[in-house]
Amino acid sequence: RRLRKVLEYNAVKNAFEWANKRKIFSEIPINLRYEIVMAMHNGLLSNILLFREHSDKYFIVTITEALKPLQIKANDFIWKAGESAEFSKNSSYLLKNIVYFLVSGRAHYITYEYLNEEDRKENKKTAIVFKKVMTGSYFGEIELIKGINRMYTLQAQTDCELFYLNYQVALEFSH
Repeated sequence: RRLRKVLEYNAVKNAFEWANKRKIFSEIPINLRYEIVMAMHNGLLSNILLFREHSDKYFIVTITEALKPLQIKANDFIWKAGESAEFSKNSSYLLKNIVYFLVSGRAHYITYEYLNEEDRKENKKTAIVFKKVMTGSYFGEIELIKGINRMYTLQAQTDCELFYLNYQVALEFSH
């Protein structure tokens, strides 16, 4: 049942995938391309501040054409502290992920700390939520830019729908 849901989700979200999409799509005027991209994503992109406030339709079309969908269930980890920022276990391929966009749902950053000296002696760390990520946020680029591993754990608080842009997709799109 879970596999069927994932396949259905990907079929709907990747419905615009075909071999010559870039060639065909590039021949359409930018205003119409913008309308198509926004309709394809059922207005979900308007939840993301970056797309809502950016007035350059070419920029929006260029970025959204390269986005890939991702669903994360409540309490699943988007990533864990110490993992490489360059590779994602959640994408279809193990590729450099540049940035994630949270389209719906909530997530939170977690750090694990000793609350007192006794906990330290017993090596017992407690999970502490220190930052909430809300719909419309984007994240993930800092560690990649700095070339460091993930500093904190990021966990879905609710079922989340995200888009991600990875390095390979961006390279392919630029050609």
